[in-house]
Amino acid sequence: MGETLMSGPLDKLARP
Repeated sequence: MGETLMSGPLDKLARP
């Protein structure tokens, strides 16, 4: 929570 990139599709992959 902070990165614009991780706040997208990567966030769903990091914690499905």
